[in-house]
Amino acid sequence: MQKGDILVSSWGYGQTNIDFYKVVDTTPKSVKIVRIGQIVIDKETGHPLSEYVLPNENEIRGRVMTKRVKVFRSSGEQYVGINSYAIAQKWSGSPQFQSHWH
Repeated sequence: MQKGDILVSSWGYGQTNIDFYKVVDTTPKSVKIVRIGQIVIDKETGHPLSEYVLPNENEIRGRVMTKRVKVFRSSGEQYVGINSYAIAQKWSGSPQFQSHWH
């Protein structure tokens, strides 16, 4: 992971939540990230409570957090643990699907 990378976290039970993070600094074993906003680009046809979203780097939604970089053994991909129920990986650049109840 490098400074400027965008990370994405997809989590939820009964709905799919998407959170984006920006890497603002790095060390040999960790990254400093900040949660950023999202832009709705497309409402899901036939599903009024879902949409596709992209990151909005101009909207900061929290404080800078330091997270240790880990690697999946199976794929070699890097990730960081956000909390007990979510991880974040490097964003692929494609719109992300999310759903909600309200």
